[in-house]
Amino acid sequence: MITIQEKPHSRENDLICWHYDHTEGETIKGINFLSAVLTTDELAVPIEIEFVRKPHQVPDDNGQLHRRSQMTKNELFRWMLRHCWQNT
Repeated sequence: MITIQEKPHSRENDLICWHYDHTEGETIKGINFLSAVLTTDELAVPIEIEFVRKPHQVPDDNGQLHRRSQMTKNELFRWMLRHCWQNT
């Protein structure tokens, strides 16, 4: 599950930065995190959570700086699944 916790008034840093929100169709400032949740008929238990950090600043064609993550969300989620599997 991918979630963005909006933080519109916080200072931008590696953790709180701009992320594209597919539900809103625009970028919003906040904390983006991935969670792995084990679900059964009776309950849902979070078993892993990883925050998307964007430590690298890269200029676009206009010279404006944008933040980039070291891993894509897909790579991060696959890492989380391997980590969960190894802990079983």
